[in-house]
Amino acid sequence: MRAVLNKEYDAGILKDTKAYKWEKRGIRIVYSTPQLPPYNIAARKMLDSETVTQLKKAFLKLDSSNPKHKPVIQALSSKYSGFQAVTNKDYDVVRKLTLPFTKSDN
Repeated sequence: MRAVLNKEYDAGILKDTKAYKWEKRGIRIVYSTPQLPPYNIAARKMLDSETVTQLKKAFLKLDSSNPKHKPVIQALSSKYSGFQAVTNKDYDVVRKLTLPFTKSDN
């Protein structure tokens, strides 16, 4: 964003939280995407289903009011308060946004 402010670039892309901070310094937000799913936790395809289930349960049991759990929950962001289960459909918003940039085999 410094380069945008210094007129080295006309525009740039930022996370919304960063964009709002830069807005106070003179950056104009011209477009915001819909709310996107935050970080996700993934397992390799060949990991056995029992281990995947145990991992999922462990993350979902984390409680932000427990001082031992809080550092795990907030490892990605101090604003996070826990984990929740998602479905493939929760990522449709991402697919829709990236569709114009997806290569077609046709």
